[in-house]
Amino acid sequence: MTHVKNFISGFLIGFANTIPGVSGGTMAVILRMYDHILEALSKKNIKKNLPFLIVLLIGMGIGVLLCAKVIMLAMKSHEIILNFCFIGLIIGSIPIIYRRAIGDRNQYKGENKNRNIILFIVAFAFMAGISLWTAFSSGEMVSRTLAQHGGLDFPLAVWVFICCIIAAIAMLLPGVSGSLMLLILGVYTMVLESLNNFTLLVNGKKALLDSVAYHDSMLLFIPIVLGILVGLIVGIKLLRKALHSHPQALYFVILGLVTGSIITLCTQTNFSAFGANLDSLLAVAGLVFFALLAFLTGRKSRD
Repeated sequence: MTHVKNFISGFLIGFANTIPGVSGGTMAVILRMYDHILEALSKKNIKKNLPFLIVLLIGMGIGVLLCAKVIMLAMKSHEIILNFCFIGLIIGSIPIIYRRAIGDRNQYKGENKNRNIILFIVAFAFMAGISLWTAFSSGEMVSRTLAQHGGLDFPLAVWVFICCIIAAIAMLLPGVSGSLMLLILGVYTMVLESLNNFTLLVNGKKALLDSVAYHDSMLLFIPIVLGILVGLIVGIKLLRKALHSHPQALYFVILGLVTGSIITLCTQTNFSAFGANLDSLLAVAGLVFFALLAFLTGRKSRD
């Protein structure tokens, strides 16, 4: 039963990572998996946590591959419902993260609470700044396909590799979306295109792909995977160090990033379509339901 729970958690984290503006790290916090994942990936703990990590990674991989195309379709046809559900999850998780940041009276001895509150404000302002920048520069942020780039070459592969390192590190931070970073850096469409083509290959539909596009997509998959692995290794090491040295500071930063991510989702939601219709009703119902679900689940499972 534990493996099933870990698989579902991994699936949901992978699911969240495919949506620009939604953070897999936030989903990990909501599911109460964040600390466990960071601790499990340490050198001294990785061996005994290998079954947990394997099941989690399989769930994440399947979540990314299966949801990449589905999510893009859902964002086009039911954007308001999807975004409101994620906003609800985030709102419901904020009180839990806040209690974790405040801690017990003697839990964070030696930490400077006033400094940590400033870190919260900086983290919130960072997310708000990214949200507003992407909202007002959407016309300039063009994420082109491989064909529009004229095919894959070495400089483009190196750039995708660097972008995936940045996105992977961002993905580990609750509230920061790895997909959004890829979109800002202009490679989101190419990465999603490669993932979709890889899914077609796994499903035995290689014949449906143009030969040149197929080979370029498969070659691009290599720097994507390598970039993500390098980013995860570097990011996890930095976050584990922060968790052990300055845990309260880390949780205040997480609180700021998660709270600020609400602005990201709001700026990416088409509120002009909101009105007296079924989608809007379901959106509000989804927000309330998932906010309560995140809050009650977090309260029940808190330390």
